[in-house]
Amino acid sequence: MALTPAQKQRRYRERVKERLRAEGRQVVVHYRKPKEERSMRKRWRSHVAALVEIQEQVRDRRERVPPNLEDSSYARAADAFLSIDLSELEANDPPLGFGRD
Repeated sequence: MALTPAQKQRRYRERVKERLRAEGRQVVVHYRKPKEERSMRKRWRSHVAALVEIQEQVRDRRERVPPNLEDSSYARAADAFLSIDLSELEANDPPLGFGRD
């Protein structure tokens, strides 16, 4: 009787394990990374919240910059980042997708 593809794969894996053990090498099993289970809307909100939190941290750091470093590259970069208005991102959600808008 012919073997199914699953049976062939199982036999192949067993042969590989035996060969590795015979060579004295460790058998390592690799698992796939789990798929993101959250919806796009939840991921969007999570990422926007992270951006808002980072912006608050940069604002706190910017306020603590000493006067002699007001014209530094960090201060200019912080000012540019703080000038970004994230309220539009918070107010909007991504589209639901084809047929669900």
